Amino acid sequence: MSFTEKDLQRALSMRIGMQIAVSSLPVVEERMDIDLDRFIDAVPLPPEVPSSTAIDMEVTIGSDLSRMRWSAYGHPAGFIPKMADYLNRCGVLPVDIALINGMGDAIQPNLVGMWVAITAGTVRTGWQFRERRAVAELQPFLGNDFGVAKLMAWAARRDVDFYRAFVRAIGSEPTSRIELPLPGADVAAQLELAASAFEDLAAHPLPAPVRDAIAGAGSPEVAVAFELHGGELRATSVTADGLGPDVIAAMCSGLGVALDEKLAKIGQALKADGVARVEYSRRGDRDEVDLLHLPGELEDAPAPPTAKN
Repeated sequence: MSFTEKDLQRALSMRIGMQIAVSSLPVVEERMDIDLDRFIDAVPLPPEVPSSTAIDMEVTIGSDLSRMRWSAYGHPAGFIPKMADYLNRCGVLPVDIALINGMGDAIQPNLVGMWVAITAGTVRTGWQFRERRAVAELQPFLGNDFGVAKLMAWAARRDVDFYRAFVRAIGSEPTSRIELPLPGADVAAQLELAASAFEDLAAHPLPAPVRDAIAGAGSPEVAVAFELHGGELRATSVTADGLGPDVIAAMCSGLGVALDEKLAKIGQALKADGVARVEYSRRGDRDEVDLLHLPGELEDAPAPPTAKN
């Protein structure tokens, strides 16, 4: 494997940028530092990953700063050894390991990774597969509970044949998240599919501010996402790439959802090129908006702080 100093500097600077940005989030308490440092320390760096693949990192932050998620993924050769150690240190259960091994053997994913999230004073973590694959291959691992069957029936009826991410939490009350890119000749067709997902699966219409924001943004990539807990749907989401700050602000205003002014500064700390993806979710009776950032490179990045164990 061949790596340049620039490869290493880029990976290090992305990690440092995430650490700098998180200090601006009120949801992060001092006691959580060890959890975040453990995650950062588990992200493989050159030469632990093949030179033919990049390390992808994401930071997703609630529009009101009440929640956040760090995510990293890449080639299994680099990620699986450190991911296994990371999950063990986070208290992975035998049932979690059995699912990871079973899905890994059956699916043979080319992109794997882990994540850590903070919401309402709690820290959760888990693993993920990230690539475009057939939805049908997930069925054997999700069971036949009502929520799962309803989701699979909707996907088949609407010719939504592929998923782009399967995300799973570990622990005593695990959740699964499935992201489905929507087919369609244009944004209007994709929006109609997204609207049908909300009506059929969430029993809630896709709000007009969300539709207007996505429809007026040119040609964003539209997808829907579903969170499952105990075989039942807990949240339904729609995501779109490439929405500008004015569009995001108008959407949040129309929904009555807070958009904290600190988000712009956090994006700057991450060296992110704007907001890469916007996600609207209906969770119970609540509307939520989350903004995904792709950390960039820090110029003249200092050495990263020592990770806590």
